[in-house]
This record gives sequence, structure tokens and C-alpha cells, in this order.
Amino acid sequence: MTWLGIELDTFENTYKVTEERVSSLLSSIAKLLNNPLTTARILSRVAGKVVSMKFVLSNLIRLRTRSIYRCIALQLSWDGKLNILNFPEAHKEIIFWRDNISMLNKRSTISICQSKTVIKSDASDHGIGAILFEASGRKECFRMFDEGEVSKNSTWRELEAIRFSLQSFAPKISGKSISWQTDNMAAKYICSSGSNKSDLQSLAININDLSRLFSIDLEVSWISRRFNASADYISKLVDTDDWEITDEFFELIDGLWGPLNIDRFASYNNTKCERFNSKFYVPGTEAVDAFMQDWRFENNLWVPPANLITRVLRTIISTHGIRGVLIIPYWRSAPFWSLLQNGPIFSSFVVDHMVFKDTAGILKLGNYKYSLLGSPHYRGSIVAFLIKS
Repeated sequence: MTWLGIELDTFENTYKVTEERVSSLLSSIAKLLNNPLTTARILSRVAGKVVSMKFVLSNLIRLRTRSIYRCIALQLSWDGKLNILNFPEAHKEIIFWRDNISMLNKRSTISICQSKTVIKSDASDHGIGAILFEASGRKECFRMFDEGEVSKNSTWRELEAIRFSLQSFAPKISGKSISWQTDNMAAKYICSSGSNKSDLQSLAININDLSRLFSIDLEVSWISRRFNASADYISKLVDTDDWEITDEFFELIDGLWGPLNIDRFASYNNTKCERFNSKFYVPGTEAVDAFMQDWRFENNLWVPPANLITRVLRTIISTHGIRGVLIIPYWRSAPFWSLLQNGPIFSSFVVDHMVFKDTAGILKLGNYKYSLLGSPHYRGSIVAFLIKS
């Protein structure tokens, strides 16, 4: 059934723009790209053909034609010559429609009836927090901003919170309908309609790209701040253990006792292995909570926070078949040290060890600049253990 250029398929419960209209748009785009010296009038015709498909393409049109219309608005006359290659963002939008219109040209008539998974996000002055609510429990995403991001405006930070946590949760929500809730009205609007500010528009485009890549039906809505307290709380956390070993030191250890294939206490920006576990959901994490994973059959790297060293050692002691490298402060008076050494003899699971008295070039700070470990103020040593239980 076809009505006003829309083709309805009652068998598949879908609707789309007719092939004639799609072919007309692709033909116009091909002519424009073959001859980039064009006019505002011709460019407007191409944009108009895209806009006429709004019933199917919805708010994606506003997001992905903003630069085209800005280019048109900058012209002094309808028929004055312009080179579309001189407007790279508009050119990218034209390429986008050429490459994606056929794939995007279908919507389900029953998608609005599907239940939606809820995600809430927020951004504080120094961090990002988000919560994915599932029947199995809530999943949390967090990271601290770096020095450059802290100075960004609140709308940028809120959009980055959506982008980062969407990327973090994407493998778990692939193919789902998501109700994304934010307490920033501007972020809600920009996600669907874009922005004239290039940095905000770039974030909106990235959010849309992630949604399409993982087949996520994303609907961003505004909620009052008082209904977003849980995400707000996470965004205000401080990761006081945000320090790491340097890449050069890892290469030394990996060359001696590797190859190490999974970093058990890491994040997306400091992992030393392609595979890693993290405390929160972040992009690329293999699993959250290293202690819930099977450490056997891997050559593990453990660089745990100081308050988790005892738990790491107890896990190694209680499980046969674990191997890897443990890197910790050389604190012989600490309570955990009795698990490593009884008198002059190291425990049986310690195969070898190396003590590094000078930590310059071994440890470095992350985004939290007040940690003792990794700072020039740390005067202690570091020890690396080769472990086999």
C-alpha cells in the first residue's frame, strides 16, 4: 500500500519512503558530488528531498542537515556559485545521506509498543555518572574528567556523559529500545536536533553513530534533577586510586615474565593489555569486578588499589592454577605482607620477584592529581612478583 510517497507493508509491519523518492535523492546527490561547484538553490533542493522523508527518518534529519542549511544561509544569493568542498561538515552530511539513506529507509509500526530499558546519566564538575537499570540489577558507569574537560561548559559535560556511557553500555544494550534520562534540557534537545556549536554537534553526531552501530533505538528525555540523584551521586565520586604503571615499565615486565594477556584492575585509558577488567562499565571492558572472574588459564596482570591487595592475595592462595604478575608497593609492614612472606621465606606461590627502589618512570598519575602513588612525593619502592599458585 502506497500513500503520499510512503509505502506501508502490513505483512512486515513496516513503512518506508518509496524507491522512486530514494532514487531521486541519490541521483541529486550523485550530481552534486560529481560537480561540487554548485549553488544554494541546488543544495536546497537536495536538503528538501531529505526533509520530505521526515515521517520515516524522524529527528535524524535535523541532526544530519544542520551543516547543509548553515552553508545555504551563508550564501548571498540563491544562484551564486559555491564549492561544497569548501564546507567540509556540509559535505560530510551529503556523504552520510548517500551512504545511509537506503539502510535507514524503514521503520517498524510496532516499535513504539516495545518496552524500553532505562538509563540515567549526569555530569558533575569533575566526573561522569550513569546507571543502566536491568531486571538483573543496575550497572554503573563512571569516569573522571581530565584537565581539559573540566573547563568545558555544563552542556558539553552532560553530552559527553551520554556519549561515554552509551559507548560503555553499548554491548549490553545492542538492539534494544532505550529511554535515556538526563536532567539537562539542552543536552536532550541537542541529541535529537544537533547544535550550531561544533563541539556539541560533534558529540551529538557521535551519539547518533553509536546508536546506529549497535542498532539502539535511543530516546533522550529530560527529568527533574531530584529524580536523577543516583546518577548525580556517581558523577561526584573521586577515584583516589587513579594511578598506573607506565607503558615502559609494563614492557619490561612483560618481556621478562609475559606475555601478559589480561589486566585485572584497569580502565579504558590505562590498561596495559587489550583485555581488561574494570570497577565500572567503560568502553572496551571485558567484565566489571575482577573478583567475579576466573583467573585461571590466563597470564594475569594485577596492579590493584592498595585496599584490595589482601583480597587479591587471598584469591590467589585459595585458587589452584593461577599465574601472572602482581605489582604492588613494597610495604613490608603492611598487613598484607604476611600473606607473601613468612619469616625469611616467600610463600610457595611466589616464583620470583624484583624490587624497584626508584619509581620514577615506573608509576604515573591519572586524572586524580592528589594520589600519593604515582606522584613525585612517593619515596617508597615498588615490587613485582611472578605468581604461580
